[in-house]
Amino acid sequence: MQLVEGRSAGRQSIADELQYLDEFRELQGDQPFFPTPTVWSQQRSGFDSNLVDYQQNKSQRFDMAMEAWKTSFAPTDTETADLFKLAVAQGLGLKVDKQSNAKTLEELNAVLDNPEHIFTQAIAALRKPKLDGSDTQIVVAAVQDAGEEMHSLQSLAEMARFLNTPQGGSFETSVAIEVDGVANGPALSQILLGAANSQLGAIYGFFNKSDGVTNFPEFADAGQLDIYERVGESVKRYIDGKYAYYFQKPDGSGMRKIFKGAVTPITFSAGMRTVQDAMAIDVVQRFYAELESIANSKDTNISKRDRMNDAINMFNTTAGKQFFRSVQSPSQGLQLKLTPPQMGAFQGVYRDQVGEAIEQGIEDEMKDFLDRRTSMNEMASAIWTRYNDTFTFLADKRMKELVADGTIQTIPSRDRNAGARGAAGFR
Repeated sequence: MQLVEGRSAGRQSIADELQYLDEFRELQGDQPFFPTPTVWSQQRSGFDSNLVDYQQNKSQRFDMAMEAWKTSFAPTDTETADLFKLAVAQGLGLKVDKQSNAKTLEELNAVLDNPEHIFTQAIAALRKPKLDGSDTQIVVAAVQDAGEEMHSLQSLAEMARFLNTPQGGSFETSVAIEVDGVANGPALSQILLGAANSQLGAIYGFFNKSDGVTNFPEFADAGQLDIYERVGESVKRYIDGKYAYYFQKPDGSGMRKIFKGAVTPITFSAGMRTVQDAMAIDVVQRFYAELESIANSKDTNISKRDRMNDAINMFNTTAGKQFFRSVQSPSQGLQLKLTPPQMGAFQGVYRDQVGEAIEQGIEDEMKDFLDRRTSMNEMASAIWTRYNDTFTFLADKRMKELVADGTIQTIPSRDRNAGARGAAGFR
């Protein structure tokens, strides 16, 4: 129940964020605005804004652009058009910054040349002067399939505008390619702890001459994996094949994103059980998303019902327990939800089935980092214990002296954190 309501709340949050943007646009008009940079903490910076923030708010980001981003070109200018297509491809979920440009363009062109592909159908719908209800459903399904939310909608709309450019005309766009690092959180953490050897450096994009490549797309095209993919492949070696469903989307993809959800919290000190429970929740969320995708498809209601029941059967069979009952209609399928106790029960099943494999796979790829982090935590704990014991001894001694000379009547009680707060008074 909480997860489904959470998705509903998430949709409401997006609606609110877009409303804030509309209100800001009405107040601002066509005038440029200048966000104020700020630094929150080590390695974390952003902009001082809580209503309109293109860095943190992906719902608003794609309605903003810098003047310098605007580019005009003729569609016949293939070099510039290819750069534009790369930006579109990123919004459609293609790995623009993880593979060569040629490979990305090949994948995108294969989609655009296929009239049956949902992206192509959505672009065709958006080329119309006005969308009807069926067109809107197609666009919604395409955005969900692309998986990049407002970025996906922008890419589909921009490609539709591009294709509608009159012959001999010029096309203007401010669509941009987003640049991101490769597993920056784990990379920084391992470097700071001194656990990043040359092999680990390469999977984060730090290369030396012997690697034979100068950028990560070349590294990936050579068949190399980043840390999330490496952990995923490592876990797969320990997973019984009958549990493969837990680690893929309905189309068989998704390994990297799933294990990003495991590696990132581990990097920032989450416990193994916490990670496993979060991965179990992700399985359920992907199941709900699959039902929504089926409901939004163009199939007949009977076909939708049957596909939903196939998905339900796959979930129950993998779990070895009936967590969901068959449905009689698509609308009934959308009402399926686990109660908190049921979610807890599924998390227990998940841990029993694949928890050990997840732990072993993570340790295989991150052992040096985990060992060094454990050593540093133990060292910090030992230093604190020594300080606290010393402080407590000296503080108690001083208190007794103050009672003895009549400065205070009784020794006040102290909690376990009193040492850190009161140290200055006993120097």
